[in-house]
Amino acid sequence: MDRNTQAMSIPFEFVVDGPIVSQQTRRSQRREAWINKVRSSADAAWSSAQPQSGAVSVTLTCFFHGRGLDVDNIPKPILDAMNGLVYTDDEQVRDLRCRKRDLDADLIIRSALTSSSRLDEIAQAIEDQPDWSFELVLVAEPDRLESPVGAKPFDSGALSSRVEQAQLMLEAGQTEPAFLLAWSACEAALRLLAAEQEATANEIASTRQMLGQAASLGNVSDEEHRELLQLQRRRNALVHGLEDPDFSEDQARRLLEIVRGVIATLA
Repeated sequence: MDRNTQAMSIPFEFVVDGPIVSQQTRRSQRREAWINKVRSSADAAWSSAQPQSGAVSVTLTCFFHGRGLDVDNIPKPILDAMNGLVYTDDEQVRDLRCRKRDLDADLIIRSALTSSSRLDEIAQAIEDQPDWSFELVLVAEPDRLESPVGAKPFDSGALSSRVEQAQLMLEAGQTEPAFLLAWSACEAALRLLAAEQEATANEIASTRQMLGQAASLGNVSDEEHRELLQLQRRRNALVHGLEDPDFSEDQARRLLEIVRGVIATLA
């Protein structure tokens, strides 16, 4: 951000740890918490006793894992957070640039160059440049969600039915099947919510990325996000045939509580 005075233009910059919350989130408390977090970070970096009174320009760069938010849903809460602090009102913003960058977008080299002496020459040429560095990262193709043709998320009615089936299984002492059925409903509900907010999640194969997207969109709270990441490990052990000595009925019940909360927010 540029802070203009009569004599000079002073760059003003600050960083906020995410996850970013969408303007379109259905949870107003989560949006307010995000605004307060942004304001706190801005306040720590803002050195003036008074807000800027003239026109300002704002540049936002948002780093994310997975698909990330739509660019048009990112700026508004951040601009609101700086009202009365950096500027009197966000009406003063004359230029706005919002960029998003995927932290998982690694450099992939597809050629025989990796086994050639030319690679060492390129690396040395780059290292000889001031403030430059050479780093070669070889990664596999990103995972894609592989499913049968025509497969689609459950509708809200089917989700509720699966949750009730999971509850009956749990009461019958079938804890592991109940947990897996509840997890299936959880993923489907989060994908449906993302689709409603025009942040399609159907191609996301990584469960961690999908949960991160859900937190960014405000579809689960920070606490629920942390719990789901822990419950994901339980799910991984079950589906991959591993014995989890710490798995319990309480965890299955908590997962059902979270799933019901997510389903309740569906239109």
